[in-house]
Amino acid sequence: MLTVMLELDRYLEQHRAEGVHCSEGSFSLSARKALEKFAQYQLEFPGLWLVKLVQCGVALGVEQIIITLKKNTLEVTLPRDIGLTAQGLWDGVVTAPPLTPAQQHLVTGLRALYGQHNGLAWICQGAEGTSALSLSDDKLSKTEIDQVGSEFKLIVERRNSGIGAGLWLSRSLDELQAVRRLCWLSPVPIILDGRTLAYSVDPCSTTLARWEVARRSDGEEFLRVFRDSGGLTPSSSDDNPVFFTKSPPKKFPYYQRWSGREPGFAPVPALLTLEAGEGMKSQLRYVLDGALIEGPELHLPLVAGVALRAYLSVQELQVDLSQFQTSIKLSGTREEAFRRQAREFFKSLIEHLDSSLRNTTSYDPQMKGAGATVATAATFLKSKALFLALGLPAGLLVGGSVATAVKMRDYNRRMQRLDLQNACRAGLRQLGH
Repeated sequence: MLTVMLELDRYLEQHRAEGVHCSEGSFSLSARKALEKFAQYQLEFPGLWLVKLVQCGVALGVEQIIITLKKNTLEVTLPRDIGLTAQGLWDGVVTAPPLTPAQQHLVTGLRALYGQHNGLAWICQGAEGTSALSLSDDKLSKTEIDQVGSEFKLIVERRNSGIGAGLWLSRSLDELQAVRRLCWLSPVPIILDGRTLAYSVDPCSTTLARWEVARRSDGEEFLRVFRDSGGLTPSSSDDNPVFFTKSPPKKFPYYQRWSGREPGFAPVPALLTLEAGEGMKSQLRYVLDGALIEGPELHLPLVAGVALRAYLSVQELQVDLSQFQTSIKLSGTREEAFRRQAREFFKSLIEHLDSSLRNTTSYDPQMKGAGATVATAATFLKSKALFLALGLPAGLLVGGSVATAVKMRDYNRRMQRLDLQNACRAGLRQLGH
């Protein structure tokens, strides 16, 4: 708790004005029991509390969400008045008063965080002044100063909360990974230790194709996506350029279509992807206040290991107790629009794949790049030490290994493109031409 108090004192000193009021004490047994009960029914994984704070920031309409990992603490800053004093937020954590959606996200995250036995402090700045509250075990400390502003800051202590450095690091990595996995489509920039999180595809999945749904009206709900061509030149020159390659760079799909020409962050009505993974099924994935909510299965079988994912933005959504799943399906005009866009996606990708597979060139044994040759040779030599010891020519072995590696790479890429083509044809059959 000492680290939290030092960070809190440092923050308040920077914003100190006349009229300082401090108090210390213990919170009641009923409050402790309420917190313990809330913590039992909160989030499925420890790191999800940080995702709830991201959702709070998005719901508040902040310009950015700042997450800072320090030696002994993790800090989250939302540059906006949350509409509660520090005491009011505490009351919301230990009771169940009416709250706004943003405040409910925050309270849910704090309850889950308290259940992990962390030292905590938060500072609430608003039009009525600045108030701060820190707690550890059953100790509660409150401070109020007459400094107005518009900011919320949370300080989470780990190293002095009864856990070792290894668990502190593991927990922090889990939290940051949760944000990376669930908030890559956040409409608000997330600044992590000074760097903006920016992913054009799911960073925890293998994306083979990516399709931005074209804008049709100003009344649509929009996702905020990040566009990155991976250094590729568009194969079309219209307002919705297509990028296609037979040899995609790492972490880039074979095919992607943009809804606009400008790279970087942009709004789109929806995003469709074809993703690869063992046992993966086609699925709806909603984005609610910047976080992915797992939706129902689409019942659109393609081929084994390839699935269609549809990403849609929603303003409100009924979620289950996990907070990150829902059974709500598409209906009406939104379902019709999805089916139309999916058919267009499949047809366009089939066209490019047909051309790619027809024009596949034969294997060229000449490697164009000494770096690739050396790296492949080094890997090969580690596994062929016995043959070298027997006196076989190293050049012959290395050359054969490089040739085999390149052939296998080209073969695997061709098979992936065939899988994509078969997946698209299966999708068209399911959706109807």
